[in-house]
Amino acid sequence: MISRAGIISFSFLIVMIPALSLQASFQPTLDLTGGLDDVIQILVSRDVRTLKELVKQTTMDRFLCDAARARCFRYLYSPKWGWLDLTHFTAGAEYSSRWYLTTDMVLWRGALLENQQERAGNTSSWSYEDLPSNMMGAFFSRYLKKSQSRDLVQSLRAYLLALGFVDDPMIAPNLPQLPPRSHGEPRPPQNHSYTSRYTTQGSDSYNDLDRALARFRDRLNRIRGD
Repeated sequence: MISRAGIISFSFLIVMIPALSLQASFQPTLDLTGGLDDVIQILVSRDVRTLKELVKQTTMDRFLCDAARARCFRYLYSPKWGWLDLTHFTAGAEYSSRWYLTTDMVLWRGALLENQQERAGNTSSWSYEDLPSNMMGAFFSRYLKKSQSRDLVQSLRAYLLALGFVDDPMIAPNLPQLPPRSHGEPRPPQNHSYTSRYTTQGSDSYNDLDRALARFRDRLNRIRGD
């Protein structure tokens, strides 16, 4: 039998942790893929200084847009960590930075959201990059606490660069299968774990940050039973 304290704790999780994605879920599409430098340049030009500001910049209807090139960016690629959804990533980072939440609580809420979307018939629930993006965002909040830099955007750049995110996402092995646009796309391959898909480099290419993130990932997968 669940104790009253347990019910209260569960209710707290449901109410206090917002959905990790404030937009309808998608999957990587050609029109929203970009390079790390593309994203960093836009964030620098907008003088983003806090995680809350970062979340706002990546959950707008058009996400991070470069008007001069008529391009918007939501998805980045790393040969070591696959595709990253910036909407999931930044939300995971911001919620995990709140003093009353742990990373495990935030990531549990993210997985619950995917389950709710699946029950509601959302065709992009459990998209292959969702949980890994949540995880990398939550881990970024830990990285920030240890960082000596007070420049958020440069800390973000250093973090993603160390994880192998590139300026040319065209090297992704599933690029030919990506839908061209972000609306009306077919159901993406599902992924119920925190293990990234479509990687081309293994653990032999890992640096210290990669290894720390891999340990974090493996613990989360054990909790989920994967």
